[in-house]
Amino acid sequence: MENGEYVEKTSQDEVEQHTMAMCDGRFQLMENTPQMQDPMRSELGPLVVNSEAATAILNGARALVSTSVPDLEHTPNARSDAQ
Repeated sequence: MENGEYVEKTSQDEVEQHTMAMCDGRFQLMENTPQMQDPMRSELGPLVVNSEAATAILNGARALVSTSVPDLEHTPNARSDAQ
């Protein structure tokens, strides 16, 4: 798609260029995720393999990202049915 419309690519050069552009976009999808920002990036490494942090995540011993869950019972104006 280009500008919201389907475009037919028929030459080998057009198909190759389009395929490479799609692949470049897909391989960059994670760049701005928490896993690719420090400190997670440093701990996981560039390929996220064979690191202590990656093994801990896979074994469920560590959360992938740090999240804070609000305590609804002690939060002013929290709805009682929000649980």
